[in-house]
Amino acid sequence: MMPASFQVRTIITIAACTIAAALLTGCGTRLAPSVNEAASGSAGTGRIQGAVHGGQQPVSGSTIQLYAVTTEGYNAPATALLTVPVTTAANGTFSITGDYSCTGVDQVYIVATGGNPGLAGNTNNGALALMAALGTCSSLLANASTTFINLNEVTTVAGAWSLARFMSSPTNAGTSASNIPGVQNAFATANKIANVSTGSAPGPALPAGATLPVAEVNTLANILSSCINTNGSVASGTACATLFAAATPPGGSAPTDTLTAALNIAQYPSSSVPALFALATPSPAFQPALTAAPTNWLIGIHHTGGGLSQPTGVAVDATGNVWVSNTANSISEFSPIGAALSPAAGYTAGSLSHPSAIAIDLSGNAWVTNLTGSVTTIAPLGASATNFTAGAFNQPSSIAIDGSGNVWVANGGNSTVSGLSSTGSVIPATPFSGAGISSSIGITISAQ
Repeated sequence: MMPASFQVRTIITIAACTIAAALLTGCGTRLAPSVNEAASGSAGTGRIQGAVHGGQQPVSGSTIQLYAVTTEGYNAPATALLTVPVTTAANGTFSITGDYSCTGVDQVYIVATGGNPGLAGNTNNGALALMAALGTCSSLLANASTTFINLNEVTTVAGAWSLARFMSSPTNAGTSASNIPGVQNAFATANKIANVSTGSAPGPALPAGATLPVAEVNTLANILSSCINTNGSVASGTACATLFAAATPPGGSAPTDTLTAALNIAQYPSSSVPALFALATPSPAFQPALTAAPTNWLIGIHHTGGGLSQPTGVAVDATGNVWVSNTANSISEFSPIGAALSPAAGYTAGSLSHPSAIAIDLSGNAWVTNLTGSVTTIAPLGASATNFTAGAFNQPSSIAIDGSGNVWVANGGNSTVSGLSSTGSVIPATPFSGAGISSSIGITISAQ
C-alpha cells in the first residue's frame, strides 16, 4: 500500500507507452500501437533570441545550433537546422533570424558549444556544451517575435534528464517512428523542470499539486558549472577531468563535453554520486542546493490530487496518460506531465471494490481487478464503466492484456488464472490451474 501520491522518476522519461514493470506488483503492461509520423504545420522561418550563461556568467564566442529530433531510431543523428550556426556576443547573447525552417512535427532543441565563460584572454572552453529543449517547431514559428531562450546548466539538466532515453550526445537525438508521443512527452517533461526563458527551475508546465526537487536540479547544475566555468582542461585533478571520469558509463568511454556527461549521469544515476556531489562548490551559482549528497541522481517529481488514495497499481496508456488504482474504491488518471485528469474524488463508477491492479487495453480502456471478486473496465477519461463478475475470480491480485486484447487475471485466493476476451466474455476452461501456479500475485504477457 502506498501513500496518496506518486512520483515520475528518471531515467525518464515518460515514454508514451512504457513504465518500469517492477514499479508496483500488479502493474499491467502492453505493446504500443504503431504511430505513423505525419507532417503538421507548414515549413517556415522564425526568429529566436537568447543568451548563454555558465554559472550565471555570460559565455562569449559560443557556437549556437538548432537540432530536430529524428525518427530514424533511438540516439540517431539529429537534424541540424542552421546551415550557418550563429555565435554569441561578448555579453553571451545571440539572435537567429530567418535562418531555419522545419515542419511542425519536429521536436527542436538548441545547443551551445565552446566559448569563453568570462575568463581572461581568448579562452575557449572546448568541453562546454549546454542545451535547452524547445518543443515543436510550429510553436517556435508561431512565437517567433517573442521567443527568448536562456541556455544554462539548469536548462541542460532539464533537457538531459528528460531526453536521456532518446539522446546520447549534443548531435544525436532520435526516436522510433512508433514512439513519437514518447519524445513529445519527454519535451513536455523538460518544460516542467526548467523555464527556458529564465533559465531557472521549476518550469511553467509543472502542474498544480506537483513538487519538483529544485535543490537537486540546482545541485546538478552546479556540478556541470564546475567544468563549464573553466578553460576546459582535462588535466588530472581539474574539474572537467573529475566530471568526465565520474560520468563515464560502465564499460563505455569518458565523455568529452558537459552535455554528454549530463546524459550519462541521467542514464546511470547511482554511479559516482559522492565524486559528483563534491564538484558542487561551497558557494554554488544556483540555489537552493543540496547540503548533502543524495542516494542517487534520479529526479522524482511528486504528484498529488486526482483522487489518489492509497494507490495499489499503475499503468500507462498509448498517449502517456498515467492510470492509478486506489484502495479507496477509485481510479485516478494523470496527463503525461502529471496534471490530474480525474476529478478530486477520482473515477468511482463501475462497482469498484478494493481495486488491486490495473492494465490498459489497445483502445485505451482501463481494466481494474477488485479484490472482492470482479473486474471493472473504465473508458478513457472515465466516460463510462462496466463491471464483470463472471470469470471465477478469487481475490484477483494482478492483471495483464495480450496482443489480441484478451485479459488475464491472477487470482491470489485460490492459485488460478482467469481469462476474459476483449469484450469481457469468459474464455473457455477459465479458471486455469496447475502447472505450478501457487499463491499467484503477479502476471505478465510474453512477447511471443
